[in-house]
Amino acid sequence: MHTDFSKNGSTDTSIDYACGIFVDDKLINLRQRNIKASSAAYTFFTHTQIGIVENLSKGKHTVSVACTRLASYGEANRKLTIGTNAYSNLNDFITQSSLKADVFEVPEVFKPIIN
Repeated sequence: MHTDFSKNGSTDTSIDYACGIFVDDKLINLRQRNIKASSAAYTFFTHTQIGIVENLSKGKHTVSVACTRLASYGEANRKLTIGTNAYSNLNDFITQSSLKADVFEVPEVFKPIIN
């Protein structure tokens, strides 16, 4: 996430946002956060979110992520961008988004390990 907050350090300048993880178009995880202005200008933040889904059926599934701004405080008309740059101090390549999916499967027949 990239913002175009000017260098002011005011904690009253911030953006509330939320990101959701969807599996097969159903919301399975939601995270709300706040990005506050700092003493640095045009800040870049890393948003990490973990969602767990249990007992998925065998087969293909669709995973998607969506984020939205909820509210803005302080400086008017400040940008919040995801996957692209909000200001020229970073480029679109550096601010790319990525999604990692790990799949863990419990075996049908589980035998305990004995030392």
